[in-house]
Amino acid sequence: MFSFLVDCGPVYAIWLLESCRQGKSGCEIFLPIVSGTLFQLLGIGQVAPLYFAIEYIRTPLSSLKGENRSIKTDVLKSLLPAMLAGHYLPLFANFFASTVESRQSINAWWQLFPLVVPLVQLPLRFLAKPQSNVEAKKKTTSHRKANLLWTRCTYGSLAAISGLSFIYARWSAPQGTSLAKIFLPGLFEHTQPITSFAQGIARFLKYDDIFSLGAGFVWLGLRFRELQQSGVPVPWWKSVCALLGTTVTIGPGAALALGWGWREEVLAEPPAVEGK
Repeated sequence: MFSFLVDCGPVYAIWLLESCRQGKSGCEIFLPIVSGTLFQLLGIGQVAPLYFAIEYIRTPLSSLKGENRSIKTDVLKSLLPAMLAGHYLPLFANFFASTVESRQSINAWWQLFPLVVPLVQLPLRFLAKPQSNVEAKKKTTSHRKANLLWTRCTYGSLAAISGLSFIYARWSAPQGTSLAKIFLPGLFEHTQPITSFAQGIARFLKYDDIFSLGAGFVWLGLRFRELQQSGVPVPWWKSVCALLGTTVTIGPGAALALGWGWREEVLAEPPAVEGK
């Protein structure tokens, strides 16, 4: 359960980052906020596929030209602290709290993280914006490198947190429990009766994880196909093998974050950014 909930972090962070590209209006931020609020009510497995489909259809790569494809630097600088304060710290505190009462209180706060993260990010963006505006006016290679550095810090940190949580979940599982049994529902598990609340939650989160991160991988694959169609060489078999290997080794949340980061690395290259 712990690893599944931690993996909500990269998914939601990617939603926020995608809404804050230079070529998008400030109103775009409301789509991930509303979607995030809905997935806390309905389950991310029901909302994420719809969100990724809408995002892909509404924002093809061809609609963003040149520098408009880059993410605003103030967003990159402020997202990770906001995610730590609004999502990760309450989640970790919830699982390691000493009493049931404190867990309930912390969990109630964590449920609001799709709203809390953007709210915490607002003043941080304001503090980061003056320097970001100066950097943006330069429009130089050094600015691109600085922006890429913040991008790497963001997706690298998200991947590290999810990866370590995945490894912890594997390490803390009962001896003899297979990786598939921990993270994947059985073929006919949905037909079996639920005998306890914990079992029901575990089964729900397994399906939630598959549908949400599965949709994320499909979306990522389509985004890489866009790059390929625009003339950027993307070796498909290497991409698939890398994502599969990363998923098995450090978990799907980390794999999604690293896959998204890889795409950003490609977009940051001058031929990709200034191309079609």
